[in-house]
Amino acid sequence: MMIFSLRFGSRLVVIISSPSTVEECFTKNDIIFANRPIFLFGKYIGYNNTTVTSAPYGEHWRNLRRLSALEIFSPNWFNMFIGTRRNEIKILLKRLSQNSRDNFARVELRLMFTELTCDIIMRMAAGKRFYGEDVDFEEAKHFHEELVKINRMKDVIFQGLIDEHRSPTSLVNKNTMIDHLLSMQKPEPEYYTDEIIKGLALDLILAGTDTTATTIEWAILSLLLDHPDVLKKARVELDALVGKDRLMEE
Repeated sequence: MMIFSLRFGSRLVVIISSPSTVEECFTKNDIIFANRPIFLFGKYIGYNNTTVTSAPYGEHWRNLRRLSALEIFSPNWFNMFIGTRRNEIKILLKRLSQNSRDNFARVELRLMFTELTCDIIMRMAAGKRFYGEDVDFEEAKHFHEELVKINRMKDVIFQGLIDEHRSPTSLVNKNTMIDHLLSMQKPEPEYYTDEIIKGLALDLILAGTDTTATTIEWAILSLLLDHPDVLKKARVELDALVGKDRLMEE
């Protein structure tokens, strides 16, 4: 067994090479290692470390996990947006068809999958499609300043989404995650603040867009295109079970 440390910038990282020691750390003593390092990202992008991905372990983090599991990621909530996902897939297929109408054409699938997943998540969350102070180094100070600017622009976007859904005269879809959280805000305004709602929407978009797009890309390019026999088998199975006159459903 080897235990050694590395310096990742200003952070000290401990490396453990023994599976049994890793199990000891993250199974028997998991609460001790539950917290994450405090970064500028969590302060300026993660709404002052109040999101699921940046909040320290404790009552607030457990409440966010419970809220995410029971309200945001529940089967009923996902089933409400089957039509949304179906519509976005049709838009993607139409783009692919247009790109290859005259002949075979190269396409950047990662970009398309990223746009697909981001648009699905944005429609589910908000009902519309979208595509510190003591730093000594000048370059780091510049990045800090830019991060603050990005935070302001990001907050304008997310606060605008909340205000749009809060307005009784708005014509946007009123059956989204933001609307559900706003309904929970009425009886518990001290907890379900706008900042908490913006943080949950941010978590959903950041955690779901690139990871899902990359998974789809690798499933198609690596697992299917690199194994023509498996691709052929999948086509035969789809033709037999789904047919060629309709799209495969979830």
